Amino acid sequence: MKNKINISEIEKKEILDKHKNGISIRKLEKIYPYSFTFIQKLISTKNYENNLNKNYPNIKNKILFAVCKKTNKKFEDYSNKSGVILTHLKKIYPNIKIESNYIRKSIEYKTGKFWYDTFFYFKHENAPKIKKCKYCNWETHDINNLSGAYEKHLLNNHNKLLNEYIKEFPNEKKYFKKEIYENLIECKILVKVSNQ
Repeated sequence: MKNKINISEIEKKEILDKHKNGISIRKLEKIYPYSFTFIQKLISTKNYENNLNKNYPNIKNKILFAVCKKTNKKFEDYSNKSGVILTHLKKIYPNIKIESNYIRKSIEYKTGKFWYDTFFYFKHENAPKIKKCKYCNWETHDINNLSGAYEKHLLNNHNKLLNEYIKEFPNEKKYFKKEIYENLIECKILVKVSNQ
């Protein structure tokens, strides 16, 4: 098995800038300890990423969706990393001829567009609001705490009960809709069972 070549972002940028300023790949191969093929792939990958960013730009606080032209179904995985778009296309068009992954990637590299671009349109929508933990980088889209996941996170990861958390961060009380009880409440069912 071949070892993966580790190249720093600074060195990548140097190579890309020198190539952009007219230095050939053959000359870059002599300057840097990398093969012609490695440098060529680095340059073509950067060009590919730039073309993708032109066709499918990232916009701050927006999420890009691929929307099927036939079904209007939205996919957050617009770049098909999970394969969900391929699965969808096979389901909608059972007789569709899907080229090999190599050919699909070649199309993307040459055109700067995803191979399935003709079946979808792409649109940006506002990113859903998120709630971040005050203690760590954990976050949730459940901004109304309907699932109780935030409370569970506090307990499991920070050993904090909700009432302790609210004492520490009083402004957070509005996030938790349910009433917070400071005192322990006995469960009537358990009291009945234990008295029998």
